[in-house]
Amino acid sequence: HIGYIDLRTANGVRSSQLYKLKTFQIGEYTLKDQQVVSLDLEDEKQAQGLLGMNVLSQFMFQIDQDRPALILTPR
Repeated sequence: HIGYIDLRTANGVRSSQLYKLKTFQIGEYTLKDQQVVSLDLEDEKQAQGLLGMNVLSQFMFQIDQDRPALILTPR
């Protein structure tokens, strides 16, 4: 735990705990030294998690709504 951050969400601003992970596994890819937050998604029935641009900007990505799936290709 390295601090707190205020996040703007669809339900307003939420204060969340900020962490730094040495490694973060997403699918077949391993990212290093990523900042992540702990965010309660209990009210978000459709969401299983959220990825920020700090992760997504490292990939070209597309959403396949038929499966549903997030397709990542490293930049």
